[in-house]
Amino acid sequence: MSFYTAGETKPTHPYLTTVPVRYKTHMISKPPMDEMVRFILLTHQVEKLTVDMDDINQALKRTPNPNPYVAGHFDALNYLLSLADSPDFPAKEPSLLTNVYRSEENLYWLRKLHLMISLPLAQVAHQSKWEDELAQVKKYECGVLRNQPAANAFAMAPQPDLIPNILHLWFVKIAYLHAEVKDELPNPYGITREKSFELAREANESLLLFANLQPFTYGSNRLGRLTENALRLKWHLPFKPVESTELFIKAVQQFGQAKMPPLIEKAKELTKLG
Repeated sequence: MSFYTAGETKPTHPYLTTVPVRYKTHMISKPPMDEMVRFILLTHQVEKLTVDMDDINQALKRTPNPNPYVAGHFDALNYLLSLADSPDFPAKEPSLLTNVYRSEENLYWLRKLHLMISLPLAQVAHQSKWEDELAQVKKYECGVLRNQPAANAFAMAPQPDLIPNILHLWFVKIAYLHAEVKDELPNPYGITREKSFELAREANESLLLFANLQPFTYGSNRLGRLTENALRLKWHLPFKPVESTELFIKAVQQFGQAKMPPLIEKAKELTKLG
């Protein structure tokens, strides 16, 4: 296993590419451990949270009281890999997503991912080692959509009552896109280059949506990166590394300015329709 430091920024592994790659097999294999380790290190580094290789090694050795950020992310990554093999992910049948409530039922996997990365934090938030950093993480908010005002990196996030509607609009789009390509995915030549890029873009925009929307009180950016890779693996795209802080912030801001306003208006229309 290769040991990376959190200060590394230049990827060297063949999986780490900015261009979607179509592998000449019927499936994408499980990402190697060093890729998952690097992902855990950098997803926290971008959020200015301290996680290092000692924390990684303690979690891998299953020592008592591991770093809760690391323990939660290893559990979430294992669940993510199982989602890639599930016929019910991202949704069993998109035509059943007829309203917000149906989407909420089918987004059980999103709430579970959030629960996995946030509950270990909430469980140690009272300890003196963590109380300053994790005081805002509450058990009752783990896996539960945000119901209080919040800010993203640039502005106030959409108001809480719009979150279910915005997630519904996103989920329906993702579900129908998957239904369009799922029968061709086992065929290595069944997806065109253009469609492959579309899938990669939609997966990435899921992260950017979460970063702007902040659907959960805590950890929405990290949840967005997990969701992006869950979709990428489902769509037979390589596991994606974490971008630099500068690239991430720029992309979030551009998405927020260009795509959030019309999405918010559509969400408001859903509210009016009841």
